[in-house]
Order: sequence, then structure tokens, then C-alpha cells
Amino acid sequence: MEEKFFAEARKHADAAPADVPSLSEIAPPVAQAPARRFPYGLVALLVLLTMGAGVYVWLRADLQGPFDQVIASSERNRGVVARPHYQDVLARSVLVFDLISVGPSQTQTDVFRVLLQFAAKLKDREHMSVILAYRGLPRFKLEGGYFHQLGEDYSSPHCNPVTLMRNFPQNVKNMEGANIYPRIAGSPAEVSDKQMDNFADFHRRWYLDELRQPEENPAP
Repeated sequence: MEEKFFAEARKHADAAPADVPSLSEIAPPVAQAPARRFPYGLVALLVLLTMGAGVYVWLRADLQGPFDQVIASSERNRGVVARPHYQDVLARSVLVFDLISVGPSQTQTDVFRVLLQFAAKLKDREHMSVILAYRGLPRFKLEGGYFHQLGEDYSSPHCNPVTLMRNFPQNVKNMEGANIYPRIAGSPAEVSDKQMDNFADFHRRWYLDELRQPEENPAP
């Protein structure tokens, strides 16, 4: 009886069509999870940002540190706030002396003394030019060689700050590089008086006009 049953089963199996698909052929393919890739791009970006931030902090301290030393050296300097920086952090050839504020008890002489002392701190460095800005707005330009000479002269034990003050305006240029104050002819007294007038006019145009504006035009 069993032999007959198996014989019938083999008979039907032999008669099965050859083109019947197998289970592997009709089952849908199993989706495989994509391989996880290490985020090299993100890591590289984070490294670059970290390096950039470190360079920025170092460059800022490279100039702000000497300036802060100048401010701490005298009580008369402490009302002068500035943010010196490089116009291009890579080239470092153009120095920007960005004046932010001047205290109510500070004078033009105090501001100029801070600039001279800062130049003395940087007298061993070379710059192509120095921009004098006020609250981020460039106003005037000095040749780098003249700024270097200011630092050398102020560091000399024979320095006469009044002479530096009187000669300063004739070395001030506009942002296009042209001199603002021409050389003065006349008697020594006439030249000295005009030089001091130009010195006062320079400070007025650099920051005093805007600094005094809220006082001259008080809010109603």
C-alpha cells in the first residue's frame, strides 16, 4: 500500500511542469540596510572651524594684548577704548586702529598719547599702512613707515611729544592716499599755531564730531 502511494507521488512529481518558478524566484528581494559611512566631511569642517577660531583669538590677542598694556600703564589712558586688528588676517600688512569710545575726562592729547604708546609697542613690526577708524568706519590712513617712526621716536629718551603732535597732521592721508593737511609756510609761531589747529581739526574729524553729537542734539 505504501509502495503504491509513493509510486503515485513520484508519478505526479515527474509530470509537474519544468517551468514552475521556485520560491526564491517569486519572493521579493530582501532590502539591505546601506552601509554607514564615517562623516569625514563633518569632522574636517569642525577641525577647520576650530583652527580658524584659534587663529582669530591668537591674532586678536597679538594686538589687543599690547593695547591693553598701554591702557593699564596710565590712569589717563583708561578712558580710551579701541579694538586694533588686521584688515586681512592672512596678509597682516594693514593695521586698523579702531577707536570705539573716549571717556568724558579724556582729551585729544590723551588719545594721541595712547596712539603713540601703541606705536611704540609695535615698533619692531612692519606694516604697509595703518587705518585710523572710528567705531568700524575707516577715516584716515598713515603710511606704515611713519607709524613705525612714531613708535621709534616716542621710545627715544630724547622724545619731544609736542613735536610729534605738531608734525602729525601733515602725515595724515585720506583713504585714497592723498594728504589732508598741506605743509605750512610762515614764521615759526605761525607754523606752530597752524599745526596745532590742524591737530585739533584731525581729532574733530576722526571722532569728536560724532562723540559730541548726542550732547549737542539731546533727545526731546
